[in-house]
Amino acid sequence: MRVLILSCDAYLIRKAELELSADAEIVTDISLADVLIYDADSEIEMPKFHGKMIKLSRMEIPGTEALPIERGRLLKLIKSDNTAALSLLAGERSVVFKGKKIKLTSHEYSLLSLLMSSTGYTSREEIASKVWGDATDGLINIYIHYLREKLESDGDKVILSSRKYGYKINEKYTEVGLC
Repeated sequence: MRVLILSCDAYLIRKAELELSADAEIVTDISLADVLIYDADSEIEMPKFHGKMIKLSRMEIPGTEALPIERGRLLKLIKSDNTAALSLLAGERSVVFKGKKIKLTSHEYSLLSLLMSSTGYTSREEIASKVWGDATDGLINIYIHYLREKLESDGDKVILSSRKYGYKINEKYTEVGLC
């Protein structure tokens, strides 16, 4: 497991490195990271990240872990298996869903990445232009079908659709705990 630590707090960085060094590889490039530890109190802009994210703060902010963090807690958070989470693996063209790694084609990956980065529905026009440059409704339907076959095999409704608005990822799979 590769971990990136984003913080201006040298003490926090060193503490995290020491705690995780035996179980994780500390990386400095976000494209290589599986897990991002983000210090919300730092003046670092939060990057767009589709893997597991652990947010830390000294203030009471919903969805963050309180600082100072107790010994062993970071490792537990990193190792916790949040099976409902849907997360993209940067550089591998894969997605992790329910603890299972699923390989995607480049267009499937681009489409899923676009849907996951959106806060609401993504229109067919936006999908056509951002994933293919230009595409027909039939092509979009085919790739949505491919993604649904890979992600919804257990009957879960991961990709929601609306005739009027387009497609989106079910919030239950994108807003889970600290992921």
